[in-house]
Amino acid sequence: QASIMQGPEQLLLGPNDIVRLAGLSSAAQTSLNGKQGAIVGYDAGKQHYVVAVEERGTPVASKRANLELVKRAFTARKNSLQIHVLIPCHIESQRRLVTFMRCAKSLAMQTETGFSVFVGLSGPEEFRTQCTSFLCLVASECPRIQWHVLDENVEKRSQFEHLRHLLPVSEKEASTAWLMFLDSDDMCHPTRIQIFKEIAQDTDRPDPNGPFSVPCKLLLDDSVTSKEGELEQLFEHGRDFDKWKSNPGLRGKVRVATADSAHELDADEFFDFCVPSATLRAFMELTPVEITRSQWCDLRFHQMLKTLSVLEPMDVGLPWLLAHYKTRMETKLAAFDNSGAAAGSHAQDQASMAVKCEAEDAELAAKYGRLQPAQVAMCRGHVESAVIQHCVWDPDGAAAMKRHFVGDLDKSYARGFGAELWERSRAKLEGCFSRGLAQKNRAWYSHAANRTRNGQDGTQDRQPRPSSSLKSGKARRR
Repeated sequence: QASIMQGPEQLLLGPNDIVRLAGLSSAAQTSLNGKQGAIVGYDAGKQHYVVAVEERGTPVASKRANLELVKRAFTARKNSLQIHVLIPCHIESQRRLVTFMRCAKSLAMQTETGFSVFVGLSGPEEFRTQCTSFLCLVASECPRIQWHVLDENVEKRSQFEHLRHLLPVSEKEASTAWLMFLDSDDMCHPTRIQIFKEIAQDTDRPDPNGPFSVPCKLLLDDSVTSKEGELEQLFEHGRDFDKWKSNPGLRGKVRVATADSAHELDADEFFDFCVPSATLRAFMELTPVEITRSQWCDLRFHQMLKTLSVLEPMDVGLPWLLAHYKTRMETKLAAFDNSGAAAGSHAQDQASMAVKCEAEDAELAAKYGRLQPAQVAMCRGHVESAVIQHCVWDPDGAAAMKRHFVGDLDKSYARGFGAELWERSRAKLEGCFSRGLAQKNRAWYSHAANRTRNGQDGTQDRQPRPSSSLKSGKARRR
């Protein structure tokens, strides 16, 4: 069935897709209206597709708005497990544009094919346009990957508001797909999606319909240069994991996070997980917009996934599957000592380093006298990031976190400072939930926690089979 691109959602065209020309108005081209042809390329500079039209020797250049999609050259097999990669993408600088291009390129290099990518764009129009043009070029060269772009002409959108808007686009293609997530500056090893898909397909693993995580990754320091951050500096081919070690300058700027060390390195995050679409849908239904707009919302979703997951993070016997920028704790502490001033471009992208100073921070700084307003703002962000994980649905977890945070802040700065900061944060975040929604959250959490503690369908002692690509597929029950 013919379709033409409408509105903010774009399904990008791939090589050999069959299209029909329509709406051409120039005298030289009106005779082409109604003609069909195949996509053979994309000119990123002129932002038009190159179409090989039937019974015409010379290819035709056409804007996307003048092309009706008649038939995809590739469609996923029916009843097969489908992987959708969701990427919230806020681009507001040339540096972020370059890192996103590397992210997209790493997906185009995957050994697995037949998956779909969904990119949500925000930022100044010039950067959104460049992103879309680059993705059109990538898609025109990827015969077995489907690319979708959602550009609703917004200058700013939070990470989880992007995901809220991307989810229905993903569900329209396949409501039962398994979801993977990426930051817009992450880079995937060529085997990442293949490994995740093989685990998702393993019906012998405990709770085969539940989320699982594979946290092995490279953590790139803020000091990694643009040249050092190129894909070619990290690996040479699909089975190479060690190219980055040959560069002495890069080697000292990279840490390796494993299933055992990710938590210790503060590097276990929600994009380590692969989840059924229904899991993200449930989270969105339980979470008000005021929370999904928060820069800390990812921590609440991560807490949900840990609660649902029967298994510990998985060790697949591979050194890394993702390269992710991660600011070291000593850099964060130095920024705190420097009254909240972040050093380095990537550090400024970290939620914990980009807390805006508000009037209440100046008020508390004046009241307790030990900290600058910017330092109070960083403390407040730290407390909010803890409160948001447990508020409303897990009072026991919230109480434990409160004891730790309040005691630490009161001891370090001033008696009463931690308690006041915690109560302000709790009231602010819990106030986002209606009474009915708060009850739904508590009921969901109680059910999920009991289910995880008791195991799934008597599978407590069953272990997953290592798939063919895994060196050692170790999975431990929580």
